[in-house]
Amino acid sequence: MVFSYSQNNSYPSYYYQRVELPPEVLEMKIKNVFIVDDDPEFLRFLREFLSDQPGLKIVGEAADGKQALEKIKKIKPDLVLLDIRMPGMNCFTASRLIKQKLPQAKIIILTIFDSPNYADSAKENGAVSYVQKSNMVKDLMPAIRAALKNENKALIFKGKKLAIKKGLAK
Repeated sequence: MVFSYSQNNSYPSYYYQRVELPPEVLEMKIKNVFIVDDDPEFLRFLREFLSDQPGLKIVGEAADGKQALEKIKKIKPDLVLLDIRMPGMNCFTASRLIKQKLPQAKIIILTIFDSPNYADSAKENGAVSYVQKSNMVKDLMPAIRAALKNENKALIFKGKKLAIKKGLAK
């Protein structure tokens, strides 16, 4: 909706401007996202980045895995974005425990590390994607969309896909 005000009329006039959105956005239900990162600046950047994305709503944040687990049990988000290294509890332990408490939640690991071994560990502990922070602007939204559509046939690593057997990522 666009609002305009006319000098000639003492009442504001309101009119609708049609905005064309892709069909997948129009059909999309709002998905709740929970973000976990111990770096407040990155957390702020991620919050701002995601708030501009249609169909996503940030419903909570945490600075570590333990705090995330406590909040996630109550909030029950559709998607959890986890930093790989956090104080107290790393993402692999947190991911495994989140999946035990909330099996339908999709988990994406965010990392600065360039390691196929970490990507494998992420998958083994319930994550559906592994996205490097250096490629985040390009890779995160495709990973989120795939996760939320249950199209998780690959983990994203260094801007490429690591093939995994179909059906392993849930």
